Amino acid sequence: MTEHEKSSAVVEETRETVDTTPQPETTEKTAEKKNGSNKTSLALSAIAIAIALGMVAVWCLPRLHRLMHKMKHPVLILGVGGFVLGILGAVGGTVTLFKGLDEMQQLAFSQVFSVSDYLLFALIKLAALVVASACGFRGGRIFPAVFIGVALGLMLHEHVDAVPAAITVSCSILGLVLVVTRDAWLSLFMAAVVVPDSTLFPLLCIVMLPAWLLLAGKPMMMAWRNDK
Repeated sequence: MTEHEKSSAVVEETRETVDTTPQPETTEKTAEKKNGSNKTSLALSAIAIAIALGMVAVWCLPRLHRLMHKMKHPVLILGVGGFVLGILGAVGGTVTLFKGLDEMQQLAFSQVFSVSDYLLFALIKLAALVVASACGFRGGRIFPAVFIGVALGLMLHEHVDAVPAAITVSCSILGLVLVVTRDAWLSLFMAAVVVPDSTLFPLLCIVMLPAWLLLAGKPMMMAWRNDK
């Protein structure tokens, strides 16, 4: 065998070895899988925190309702409740007043609020929702729950910048509205409307199932009229 033939044989053998050797996954596919896994875990963490906060309100409502109605007279109940709501409004500021629809925009576009500010807004609004419900004030719970979810989601994003605000806000809204209403479709709708990102909808559908199972058998956010 000549020198040229030997070189050709070595080249051909090397080419066959390279072709038959299994190639590892590309960096892009690996990064995409890792990114999807991270998004799911972040979404589950955000929704778990929102549900935990909402269940605190569920636990407090019937007990506060029982305490307030020991006064018997409705004027006293409403007067004390209004006084407490006034204190909460003074502490939380104007952003925590009213139903929160316009105030959510202030939270989203403001550049001056810190983690402690967002946490304060969420806790004040949650406390106001519980007090108003326990005292018998009329009004819905969905928009206050959405406001609390927005404040909580922005707090989580502000605390960890690497977590996208769209994920934390939408999952927090999903968790809070689910605690308040126990309506999966309404929770998905509110999360999708406030954060209009169609790419998040599959993720929200995925985390809805564990959230629903987590709330299965848990008490709802209500106080019975005879629970006095």
